[in-house]
Formats: sequence, C-alpha cells, structure tokens
Amino acid sequence: MSLYVFNLNDIDLRIYCDNKLVVSDPGFAFIEASKNNFGEQARKQVKQHPQQVNTLYWHRMNLEPLGYTGPKTSNHADLMYQQLQDLLQTADVSKKDELIVLVGSSTSNEQLSLLLGIFQECNITLTGLVDRSVALLSMHRTYAQNLVLDLSLHSLSMTEISSTQINEQQALQKSGNVELSELGFLNLMDAWLAIIADRFISETRFDPLRIADTEQQVFDQVYDWINSLPRSKLLNIEVHYQNVSRNIEINETVLIEKARQRYDLIIGQLGDKKNIWLTEPTNILPGFLMALGQAGHTVLLLDGLTPYQAVFAQLPDIVSAVDQIQFVTALKAGRPSQTKEPPSSGQSASNTATHVLCQGCAINLVHYPTIGPEFFSHFEVKLPGQPSEYPILITQKSGRLEIEVPPESTWSINGQRIDITQTVYPGDTIKLKDGELEFIRVIEDGT
Repeated sequence: MSLYVFNLNDIDLRIYCDNKLVVSDPGFAFIEASKNNFGEQARKQVKQHPQQVNTLYWHRMNLEPLGYTGPKTSNHADLMYQQLQDLLQTADVSKKDELIVLVGSSTSNEQLSLLLGIFQECNITLTGLVDRSVALLSMHRTYAQNLVLDLSLHSLSMTEISSTQINEQQALQKSGNVELSELGFLNLMDAWLAIIADRFISETRFDPLRIADTEQQVFDQVYDWINSLPRSKLLNIEVHYQNVSRNIEINETVLIEKARQRYDLIIGQLGDKKNIWLTEPTNILPGFLMALGQAGHTVLLLDGLTPYQAVFAQLPDIVSAVDQIQFVTALKAGRPSQTKEPPSSGQSASNTATHVLCQGCAINLVHYPTIGPEFFSHFEVKLPGQPSEYPILITQKSGRLEIEVPPESTWSINGQRIDITQTVYPGDTIKLKDGELEFIRVIEDGT
C-alpha cells in the first residue's frame, strides 16, 4: 500500500508518491467524435479547435451540460471523471492505496460532494481531503494574519488564514476566501497574445490570431516561455503559414506592462494586508512579485515544500475514515521543514537572518539554500559576477547564518569582498549590478 497525494489545480494536475512527482498534466480536454484527449495533447489544440477544447470542467466542477459533446461525455463531471481515470492509471494508483487530495480554498460543498462521488466511481480509496492553502502554509513560519494567492486557469483565489488553537496548540485556519474570476492564467494568456498580434501586424502586416494554426503557434511559444525558469528577457515569436515564416521580438517588460492592469485589480483587493503568500502557479507570473512588493506588501513563497511533504507531516490530522471524509480547513502550525539548531554562546538566535529582501520582496531562506540564477529569476535584476561564481551556498551553523562562495568570486558584503565563507547578520547587504540583496530577520511572535 502506498500513499499518493493529488494536488488539484487545473494549471497543472499533479500526483505525488513517496515525495516524487509521478504525473503532471494541465486541465485541458479535447473532445472528438471517437475519443477524448486530455492534458498536454489537448492544450496543443486549444486555439486550433476552440469549440472542441474545454478548459472549464475543473473550474466549474458541476453537472452543467457541455456545448460540444463526445463519447460518453455530456457534462463537466464526465470530463473530470475521464481525466482523473487517466491520471490515476498513469500514476498506478490502485484501490489498496491511500489517496489524499489538496483542493482550492474556493471549492464549495456541492463541488466537494461531486468530487467524492467521482472518486468512488474511479474505485479509489480516498482517505483525506484538505484545503491546499492551509496544508502548504502549515509548514511555514507564519503571521497572525496571512493571505494566500492561488492561481488557476480561470481564476485567482485569495484565502485568509488566521492563527487559532486546536487542543491548546497553535494552529492555522481558513477564515475567508474570495475568488476573482476572469483573472486566471488563460485570461492573462489572451491579453499577451493580443499585444503580440499587434506587434506582428505593425511589423509584418500579418495577424496571427486570424488563423487558428498560427494562433496556436503563438500560444504554445508564450506558454512554454512562461513555464521556463529562468526566463529569457527577450521573447522571439515565430509563426509559419503557407511556406512563409514571420517573426517578431518582444521584451518581457512589454508583457508585464500588459498584465499590470490585471495585477493592479488583484492588488486593489488586498487592502492593507501585508503578508502575502504565493503558491507555485501564482509565482510564475512575470512581474507579479515585483508589483506586490512595490505596493508595499511582504511577499513570501509557498514553493519550498512539495504538497506531498506538507501532507505527510500533517497526516494524522488529515486522514479521515473512508466512509466519513471530512474537508480539513484547519491544521496545527509550527512544523517547520528544517530542524532549528540551538544558538551558540556567541550568537543569539534572535540576530539570525531569515529572509533576503530584494526590490521590496522578502524571500524565505528556507526555500533557497543557494543564491543563483533560479533565485534571481523572481526579480528584474542583473546577475552579479560571472557564471562560475554560482551557486552561493547558504547554511545554518550553530545558530549562525553563513554564506560560502567559490574562491574566484568577486561578491562583497557591505562593500567588503567575501573571503570564501562569511557569517551574515540582519542588515548586511550584497550590492548587485542593478539593485541589492539585504539580509533581514522576520520577527515571529515572541522571538
């Protein structure tokens, strides 16, 4: 018997086993007369056959009839069932295994009931159902009030999570949720395709969005670019039609500016909430992290742990009786992903840096044990030094935070060159070519 964890976000439906990702596919369905295709195969047809490709079924999660039907397919639930069957078979999940599902915070009771029924039809033993934002956040050092932003194909979910008590222990509980429709990933993709089409028309007098084949070509290239980290700052788009190739170049800043109106709509909903957590799908949006930081919010990332790790650490509080599945929206807190070492006599734990501040965004050092290209992919900054100077290792030693650089490195802290290994403290600063990194400590209750 194995434990499987299914992270249900239609941007990327993922199944884990033994902390390994075994299946990953987006929530796209291509309905044909003879069979239905799902995931990447369907995504590559979304602009070619827009009437036959459905992307709403995991978002709607209901029995609403489809505009275009196929074999054994008349409503959204049929598509959910068929893709779920494919995913479970590919992951080799059997009835003797245990399966825990992480779902979005905006999922209604009616949708949860439908989902449970679909799992029963799949003949799979579902042993736990947990709010994704609560599960992921429970493994991090949090604040009294937290707001988690979770992006999906058709919406962005804003979930308030507050400190509470469970059996006299500190815990986290979902205390509110707002779903912003029409601010999902595909909405942003359409905006980016529109501005790229304008550039094509201006430079080549050809509109790639007028022809399904060339529109799909543009969609695929932008989709691949968004999901590739680190991303190129200059995006080259090429389309082929009737033996003629056309291409344009567009800077990332143009796409960020196009998205900025939508980002501002999201930021306008945040109010004075300062501690913003981003799930992994939300964090891929170019320029979004910076926009939040410029608006004065402290931004933290929820991509340091896999969903499997979060679930496994909280397993006793998530598992339900098979015939009485409960939707878990509160979990005990204070289970960090690393063991805290006691401070040495010469260094107080209260003077140890916990985050790196870059352009108004605080990045938890638990998530990044190295500083390198992957770290800098979150920011609009130029990398200092040469490629041979990476990675910069970050280690916790007896309550001290140390960074280690290669001997040839030219990096410096507070204007002094780093001598291979150096202890850093809150307030220490590394100058970059375009900006700076400042080590800070985020204060927790009582520390």
